[in-house]
Amino acid sequence: MKRRTLLAGIGGLSVGGYFVWPAIQNTPVNESGIIPYLGDAITFTGNSNTSHEFEIEHHGPTIFEVENTSADRLLVEVINRRTGSIEPLVDFTGSETIRVFRPLSTSIYRLRIRGDSSGWSISIFDFDVHQPGDRQVSSLPVDLDGRHHYAVGPIHFDPVSDVRFVMDVENGGSHRVALYDEGGIFVNDVFDFQSSGAITEEFIVRLNGVGYLSIETLSEWSLSASHR
Repeated sequence: MKRRTLLAGIGGLSVGGYFVWPAIQNTPVNESGIIPYLGDAITFTGNSNTSHEFEIEHHGPTIFEVENTSADRLLVEVINRRTGSIEPLVDFTGSETIRVFRPLSTSIYRLRIRGDSSGWSISIFDFDVHQPGDRQVSSLPVDLDGRHHYAVGPIHFDPVSDVRFVMDVENGGSHRVALYDEGGIFVNDVFDFQSSGAITEEFIVRLNGVGYLSIETLSEWSLSASHR
């Protein structure tokens, strides 16, 4: 198993930089460090090709939880009704649940579901940054494992401290963990690397505030984040 460690110094918003997010007030924190239930969601289910519409009232972070209950292919796209833009959400085969992070602007959207899946469900969690007191936030430490794409948050990184991220992947390919602030704005990549097989990556960075992590890989993986 290969291991590589990166230590963040003091600098700008770049890999190895010093990231500080404004702390938010009056936000309930789950002190156990266990990722909480994401909250209320809009959920669509089906067993054939179809489309559904939903509305985002405030620009900000959105997590899609997509479950395929069949062994067939499931392909989902998000279409912005206002701009006409089409963004791929997931495209995978087999029984699995995947979480995908997307910062969406205020608009009406259409989910377009294609493929041969005989059973699927899609839950949409829209985090309103204008009402932070209505959501539950996880605190460190965080320990996760999964396969393929996943998203987690909001996570409270207060107080200002060095946070140690460790990621293990079991298979070769491209692996990325992206960091977003509480408004859904991309901050930087925690990890972004290629591997030919199993590898462990470690990264230490100074953080403060609330944010989200988006894991993007086709490998089996585990990820931990803790105060150093």
